[in-house]
Amino acid sequence: MLRRFILQSDMFLATPSFLDWTNQLLSWCAQTIKHFELQCTETPSETWRGFFSGVTLPSLTEFNISCNLVVGNANIRGRDILAFLSRHPNIQNLSLHGIEVPRCALPNLGKPILPNLVQALAHPMYIRWLLRGEEQCPKLKKVSLLTEYYLDRSRPFAYDALDNALEDLLSRSHNLDLTLRFTNDHLELDSWLQSHIDASPNASILSNFIDTKRLQINCAYYVKLLTSPTRRELVAQFLGLFPNLEYLELGEQAGLSFLKEDSCMEALVKALQLHCPQVKTVKVHDSPAINIEGFVVERQRNRERATWKGQ
Repeated sequence: MLRRFILQSDMFLATPSFLDWTNQLLSWCAQTIKHFELQCTETPSETWRGFFSGVTLPSLTEFNISCNLVVGNANIRGRDILAFLSRHPNIQNLSLHGIEVPRCALPNLGKPILPNLVQALAHPMYIRWLLRGEEQCPKLKKVSLLTEYYLDRSRPFAYDALDNALEDLLSRSHNLDLTLRFTNDHLELDSWLQSHIDASPNASILSNFIDTKRLQINCAYYVKLLTSPTRRELVAQFLGLFPNLEYLELGEQAGLSFLKEDSCMEALVKALQLHCPQVKTVKVHDSPAINIEGFVVERQRNRERATWKGQ
């Protein structure tokens, strides 16, 4: 009985014979597959269109599309994915990375889909589409907004799409855990952080997230979000715009150690105390959560002991 189907090679979609074999296998196991994951970046759009139109998995609860960290040719078209999703109402966990980001509005399918969706990670445009009405995705509990790093260096990530998604999420923020995942380290990231900081008092959409008490920030391994003093200050000021943020989780942060003795960790705590004193707890990677007040007291005691021993 096959419950997980992970396709990691374009070979199984590359020729009519391989594609037919893959479709037959999916058809034979359709009733039992709960987890369906695709990691095929070279398959052309025309093949994907036929593939998605012909596959139906009635028991599917988790659907993931992933690609390399750098997005090259996004051959999977949004319309094909949305049509596939509309036929799979049991999906609870959804992750979409590296699919086409259309330049125009996504189609309206005319009725709500994904009534059982609990978690979603995707480009902000797709998050907006999923939340296009109050009746859409009533069980949604966690949203991860994903920036993308494109192989075409002349194509920056459009951070206005991230702002628009945040605006759409505001009405649901009392019932959502929010994650920001940065995979683009171009200068536009600093400009986007600064644009919220420079907004007039209460002008940033972040100041309206009064029900958001927990926030998670993840980064690709090459995005140095907290090791640079300048950017660390930017991030701390940005976080300070969430008026009632109490618990900050830094799940994937290059160069930042979870050890309390680490100098970057101490600098981070200082920045948080200065710019967002409402944050009481910070968790780094998979380490135990750190109480900021207790961390500061412990560091001060350690210094006093070191001074006493040196006398």
